[in-house]
Amino acid sequence: MPTSSGQNEHNSLLIVTWDEDNKKENNRIVTLFVGPMVQAGRYEQRITHYNVLRTIEDLYGLSHAGASADAAPITQIWKLAPRSLTDSYLLSTLITAAAT
Repeated sequence: MPTSSGQNEHNSLLIVTWDEDNKKENNRIVTLFVGPMVQAGRYEQRITHYNVLRTIEDLYGLSHAGASADAAPITQIWKLAPRSLTDSYLLSTLITAAAT
């Protein structure tokens, strides 16, 4: 995939997801994260639109909308974890651990 002009200089992140359903039990769709902060590779973590939304919300420090509040952020794709994402993930992990 060609990079857009200025992607690396401006720390841009492009997320592309196909939302096609083949109506079978283990339907799989491709989601691509493209940017200088993304570690290239294939990841086996099952993600949903809610995981993607939660990740974006955490990156921008936004409150969680609807079902994204219960979804885990996507963390293993980053070369270095963004600070706000790491802090939110650790905080939610501590709260979850304290609740059990």
